[in-house]
Amino acid sequence: RLDSHIRMANPRTADTERALPVRPGGCQGLLCTARMGPPRAAGRGVGCCKSLLSAVDRGAQLTPPLAQTIFATELDLLLLRLHELSPHVSAFYIIESSHSFTGVPKPPLLADALLTDPFKPFIDRIHFTYRQGRTLERGEDPFTQENEVRSAMDAILLANFPPAPAPPPVMLFSDMDEIPSRETVALLKACDFGTSLHLGMREYVYSFAWVVGGDEMGVGSWRASAVQWTARGDTSIGEYYRHSKVTERILGDSGWHCS
Repeated sequence: RLDSHIRMANPRTADTERALPVRPGGCQGLLCTARMGPPRAAGRGVGCCKSLLSAVDRGAQLTPPLAQTIFATELDLLLLRLHELSPHVSAFYIIESSHSFTGVPKPPLLADALLTDPFKPFIDRIHFTYRQGRTLERGEDPFTQENEVRSAMDAILLANFPPAPAPPPVMLFSDMDEIPSRETVALLKACDFGTSLHLGMREYVYSFAWVVGGDEMGVGSWRASAVQWTARGDTSIGEYYRHSKVTERILGDSGWHCS
């Protein structure tokens, strides 16, 4: 199975999955690894869920989690993401551009790939957008175009959800190579974690055989985030698709960063 490669990278999976029932208040009593400082601070602490999350009877108050990401060429990672998150994510929002962030034109890939057999189990939940990119001006920073793509995703989300006070969705903002675990999504689905929360991830290079260790293991990659989208894109509290620090809070060992 395609998802077996990512599942094998985390030997705790089988036991943890049974310990994370998806039910109102499912957070109660579960242990979570968390670090309560700036993402670049040294050291790491372990605390219970109530350090970052609160058990709450969500009932019909919040929609199931929704995942957003940018696609370039990573069909294999996209399939891993879909298999890993599909048990708990109700919709996948994916955007592809005609140009790379550095302004190099590239052929469209995903539209045709979505018609193939590997994507059939997920196609009803995929919301795909293809956008026209551009060639950069001489000396222009590639991050300018990257931010334009992220802003385009914000516009798509704003167009698909009503303004507050309708029940706010739980948004999972991560790039294609940042894959939250299904246990993490089950936890976020069951718990009230405040406005936003970074997802600390284990980092792997080249393959899942090569994990980056040290004191930062499990939180070294911190840019992915989960957001309770209460204000529908309020930039002052980090409610939009960005790839930088939005809060001091991190939920450790939340997934895998495949660098």
